[in-house]
Amino acid sequence: MWRSNAAHARADLPGRSAFLLTMEIIGSILAFAFATACGAVTIWNEIRWRGRLRAWNWATGRVVGFAKTRPIKTLFGGETVCDDGPWPEIEFLWDGAIHRFISEYGGSGLPRIGSEVDLLFDPATGKAEHFTFSNRWLGTVIPIIFSAVFYWVTYYGLFDAR
Repeated sequence: MWRSNAAHARADLPGRSAFLLTMEIIGSILAFAFATACGAVTIWNEIRWRGRLRAWNWATGRVVGFAKTRPIKTLFGGETVCDDGPWPEIEFLWDGAIHRFISEYGGSGLPRIGSEVDLLFDPATGKAEHFTFSNRWLGTVIPIIFSAVFYWVTYYGLFDAR
């Protein structure tokens, strides 16, 4: 028999206390909130990348080194230094000038010094970014998986009458 409420559905099971039922409901609400946050991250990442792909220009650059630190913007508009590199330093030619930037994306799959890499460049702001499969899709695929898992946890916690 289908029941619409976790507390009602499990109240008749032997050994269940009101505390455990309350904790299941709270856990399910937290799982739902986390799943929704993961979905929001996915949407934000896709909007950001689609905007870049539409408005920015493609270029080919060359890795010239690796930076141990890079400046990052803080939540309230300030700047600080992030020191958990290395991040690739990439040079590329655009409109007759050589531009150099430190990629936002580092990690274990770093390109070799001297190798050519694809990048996106915004001529209006001068910002550029190294384009790889992982930095494009991991910010979309992983939050989608987390979202699906935690929505399932929510469903299981609230509606499964066992």
